[in-house]
Amino acid sequence: MKKYVFKYFLLLAVIAVTILFWRQNFMLFGILSFLSIILLWIDNFKLAREYFAVAIFGSITEILIINNSEAWDYKATGLLGVPLWLFPLWGIAGVLSVSVYLFFNKKELSKKMATKK
Repeated sequence: MKKYVFKYFLLLAVIAVTILFWRQNFMLFGILSFLSIILLWIDNFKLAREYFAVAIFGSITEILIINNSEAWDYKATGLLGVPLWLFPLWGIAGVLSVSVYLFFNKKELSKKMATKK
């Protein structure tokens, strides 16, 4: 349970630094990359594959949408119309989404096991 509480506070830190430093592309990229390493370390890097998959595919999707539509745009651009910090931010979102799924899945599994007795 401690692990999930720590991840929640890490999420709050990610939100706070993104709000505070969104204009400083390289600084926010570095801060989010550092927070990503901490997030992955919590689970002994077991979710690293998910992190990189979501970081890459989420960012590529944003690049395609930004460059091929007028759906939205970013004031702070860095690479192909999107900020550099978007890459680790997508990865963090992916790992936290998987963590939330696993948290609720474990609770449901525990309930099923308790009713079988």
